[in-house]
This record gives sequence, C-alpha cells and structure tokens, in this order.
Amino acid sequence: IKTVFAGSSCNDIVCTEQCVMSGHFDKKIRFWDIRTESIVKELELLGRITALDLNSERTELLTCSRDDLLKIIDLRLSAVKQTFSAQGFKCGSDWTRVVFSPDGNYVAAGSADGALYIWNVLTGKLERTLAKHH
Repeated sequence: IKTVFAGSSCNDIVCTEQCVMSGHFDKKIRFWDIRTESIVKELELLGRITALDLNSERTELLTCSRDDLLKIIDLRLSAVKQTFSAQGFKCGSDWTRVVFSPDGNYVAAGSADGALYIWNVLTGKLERTLAKHH
C-alpha cells in the first residue's frame, strides 16, 4: 500500500490497467501512471469534479462537475468530446454521481432536485427525467 499526495481533495477515482484517474475539488482530473506512481497529465474543467466513470471499452471518461455539466473525455485525445446539460439539472453536492449505461449509449446523473437525468450519447439530448417519488 502506498499513499501519495494528490494536491487537492479527491472526490472520485477510476482505474485502467496502467492508469488511475482522479477527480478533484480543485477542478482537475489527474492521470496517474501506476508504474511510476506519478502524475502524467492534468485536465482542468470549469467546476469541481464530483464523479467519474469509464465506458466499457475504457476509451472515454465521463465526468460530472459543480458547473452542472457532464462531459465525455476521449482518453486517446485527452480532449472533451461531448458536453451534456439540461434545464433543471443541478449538481448539488460533491457526491453527485454519474454513470455510463452498459452499452455506452446513455449517461445518467442524479440532480439536486432528487430526479435522475438520462441523456442519449448519440444525439446529445436529454432523453428522460425520472422524478423523485415519495
């Protein structure tokens, strides 16, 4: 077991065989090389990173941040490929989660209003909002 200083509070982590990706309070995604135990790249977004998820091929990274945006980052290009937003969607805490669907065709995130927002990756449009029920 090894502890490394991440530079900022870490809100989420995902891993591949060679890389650990961490999302931070300081709005940065850090890419760590497992072999060298060092940061090899940083990407800064506009809001604090709350959650990360990898698609099944491990070629795209889904992020949620406190600027109320979800982004898909192409890991081969280290560039934002797609951005999702919706009227009413609010990333209300540093614990707001996001997820790719198993087939990668949808992304979903919980909102501060208690609803689950689901976007279609192919069209980029909000597909459905599942309201909270009591």
